[in-house]
Amino acid sequence: MTEFERLQPVGFGPVDRWRPARAALAGTCGPEWEAIRAPLPPADYDPHFQLSAPRDQWIAPVLHGGEEVAIAGTGPMPIGRFRLPQIVPAAVVTFRGRRQTLHFRLSRVDLDLDLRSVSMLYLATLPCGPFETDIEKTVLRLHQIAGVAR
Repeated sequence: MTEFERLQPVGFGPVDRWRPARAALAGTCGPEWEAIRAPLPPADYDPHFQLSAPRDQWIAPVLHGGEEVAIAGTGPMPIGRFRLPQIVPAAVVTFRGRRQTLHFRLSRVDLDLDLRSVSMLYLATLPCGPFETDIEKTVLRLHQIAGVAR
């Protein structure tokens, strides 16, 4: 490892995906992965690879929505406290003649302090191998919504 690679990022900026601490979370890609698992992630893939924040800024446990957020000292206008919106989405997918319910997980929260807005990304997966074109129908349902302006 070079001295440059050993340098630890300091601050609130994103950690590049090629930095060793983050790159190690991507899993092992090689000929065996290409032959057996591709395009799926490697078996040793860690979803934390998607987090560009430094490890000391990761939130545990996983966010679900409804958590209280406190922001201070970020600029001339005070933000204070608020709760993340609480949204519980699900999808009913008809795939190859079978209906399956997919439950989403909150994957990302972005706060834009200038616009005073919150964006939340929810993800769900449906393993379908090479048959993704066999998805016949998807219906998105919101089982619960709290804290969202209408």
